[in-house]
Amino acid sequence: MSVLSSVSKQLNEKCLAECCCDSDCCLSLVNLDASMYVLIYLEVPDSPIPQDVPHCDYLFIGYRPECSSIWVVPVELSTGRNKRLGQFIEQLEAGAALADRLMPSDSDIDVRFVPVAAAPFSVGRIRALRRDFAPITFRTFKSSPFVLDCGDSLIDALT
Repeated sequence: MSVLSSVSKQLNEKCLAECCCDSDCCLSLVNLDASMYVLIYLEVPDSPIPQDVPHCDYLFIGYRPECSSIWVVPVELSTGRNKRLGQFIEQLEAGAALADRLMPSDSDIDVRFVPVAAAPFSVGRIRALRRDFAPITFRTFKSSPFVLDCGDSLIDALT
């Protein structure tokens, strides 16, 4: 069984998303083959993370055949000007913890872990302070969030 089908089988289909949008912030999925990823929307009542605890907006788990890797990407979208860095960290960590529960524990899987924080260009403070983001941990991987502007392609974080 593939990693993607293993993850999908654990989810309520209401959590499976086709687009990565929240309010006024979206990330494009152009040039990503829909059969090569699972996009989990975590803002629905049937989400695998309770709504009353901090959580990111989406969890992207995808296969990139050109590098034979599974990408694990918690995504937090923000439209607010006053988003605290600590909120992003806490929300992305919750996405990483969920990925750890959903992903097979097979050590032979080549994983690339990239937490993503997205905000409108006007929220330049987040981009400027990227160096101050604490690393997010997924299993043995640690990575500081990759910052995208709303409207950018998610694939920009996967290169």
